[in-house]
Amino acid sequence: MVDPSKRSLRKPISKKNNSRSRARKSRKFVNDISCTIQSYYRMENLSRMTRSRQQAENEERKAQDVARNIVDTILTLRCPNRKCQKAFLDFDGCFTLECHQCGVSFCAWCVRFNDWNHGTVHQHVDRCDAASRAGTQHPFYIFVEHQRERRRTLVINRLRHENQRTVRRVLDIINTNLEELGINISITDLS
Repeated sequence: MVDPSKRSLRKPISKKNNSRSRARKSRKFVNDISCTIQSYYRMENLSRMTRSRQQAENEERKAQDVARNIVDTILTLRCPNRKCQKAFLDFDGCFTLECHQCGVSFCAWCVRFNDWNHGTVHQHVDRCDAASRAGTQHPFYIFVEHQRERRRTLVINRLRHENQRTVRRVLDIINTNLEELGINISITDLS
């Protein structure tokens, strides 16, 4: 027999109290799991939003780069000498142009040079495949019209390699430049 003085002061756990305790623990466990699952989904949504934001930023950066490239290399007329690349718009009526910085002579129709001396550039200009008219002497408006069409074709060819979202954004960015040059390009021109 157990000495009554050494008896524990604790009440014996009844089955009723024990089942309540287990139910409380079970609810706490379910709540913990529920919170963990909710946290996981919140983190997944945040991760998706972050990826989406990064993707949008990357697309914007790409559109800005393409637009800058088009403005610098197509819409701005430059000396075709890779060592020079000086922008120009000096036209005196002769389709044989000469760069004031590096001295290279080149064709105003195709904007190319081939280390010609001045005489052979004139010969090239007379039979250039890009020429819309024969001869080397033409008024300024002919030069402007030809360069407008040349630039339009080059921009369209450059944008054909991009996805539609990028094309739309690039056209929005360079729209002012295109309008100033009288160049009209729409999405339908690229299909």
